[in-house]
Amino acid sequence: MDKQELKQLASVEIPTVFQTNEGDGDQFVGITDLGRRVEMQWTGNTQKDIYAINVNDGSKRLVKKDLTGVIMPQFISPTGKYIMWYDSKARNYFAWDGTTTRNLTEKIKYPLWNEENDMPDDPRPYGIAGWYKNDSMLFVYDKYDIWRIGFNPYDNLENTTKGREKKISYRYLRVDPDEKFIDLWTSKWLKGVDEKIKAKFLVSGVCQQMVYLDR
Repeated sequence: MDKQELKQLASVEIPTVFQTNEGDGDQFVGITDLGRRVEMQWTGNTQKDIYAINVNDGSKRLVKKDLTGVIMPQFISPTGKYIMWYDSKARNYFAWDGTTTRNLTEKIKYPLWNEENDMPDDPRPYGIAGWYKNDSMLFVYDKYDIWRIGFNPYDNLENTTKGREKKISYRYLRVDPDEKFIDLWTSKWLKGVDEKIKAKFLVSGVCQQMVYLDR
């Protein structure tokens, strides 16, 4: 937005607003649980409505109503093209592209939620590693692995780490705090935990060299 003016986007009705594109996006995301906060006393959570907010004119569009699940700033694609959330009832991630909502993870046959959850509540998701440039791919965690999900209809779902069979959990290690997206063409590091020998290690995503931190 090139205009030199202030525009209030959050309100009593929509108190939480997530920015996109480092604050320069044309579309922000609004979250509200107005009128449903009392239920937190017995559920521990509240249902939420998600809105797409046009930064230029302040208009709001309902994207998802009564979400029982999780939405966080990192779930919004960097440019704001996709609004994503985790649905605790469907136990999958969904994304809205401005027109339609798509189940991103229905083809992943392993739990994307905490497999060891022992509380009388919906288990939390393992979360995401991040996005690829131009919002073209997303990297999602299960207990052990990192899954690459393409937004191009010709892209295939891919398990990038293959850790489940060996009982090794992989997580992306962000070494650059200013990193805006995951660049597959530069050197990357993963954190690993080997459940069988109770050891932690680092592994280079380029040469697959493992460096054990303890044994």
